[in-house]
Amino acid sequence: MKKVYWSLALSILLLAGCTENMESDAEKELSVNIINEENQNETHLTNEEKILNESVVEEDEEHLKEKAEIEQNLSDIEELEKEVNKTLVEFDEIEKNLQELDDLIKELEELTDLDQDLAELEKLLKE
Repeated sequence: MKKVYWSLALSILLLAGCTENMESDAEKELSVNIINEENQNETHLTNEEKILNESVVEEDEEHLKEKAEIEQNLSDIEELEKEVNKTLVEFDEIEKNLQELDDLIKELEELTDLDQDLAELEKLLKE
C-alpha cells in the first residue's frame, strides 16, 4: 500500500509540476502575444505616422510651390507697375509736347493773321 501512496504522491507531484509548467508556458505565450500585439500596434502607428508625415510634407511642398508662384506673380505685377508708370510719364511728356505744339500752332496762326493784316496794310498804302 505504501507503494501505491508513493506512486499516487509522485503522480500528484508530477501532475502539479506539469500544471505549473503549463501555466508558466501559458503565461510566457500570453506575454509573447501581448508583446507582439504591442509591436504590431506600434508598427501600425508608425505606418500611420509615416503616411501622415508624408501627407504633411506633400502639403508643405504644395504650399511652398503656391507661395513661390504667388511671389513670382507679385514680382511680375511690380515689374508691370513700373512699366505702366514709365508709360504714364511718357504720356504726360507727350501730352505736354502736344500742348506746346498747340500753343505754337496758335502763335503761328496769329502770326499768319498779322502777316495777312500787314499785307493788306501794304496794299492799302500802295493805293
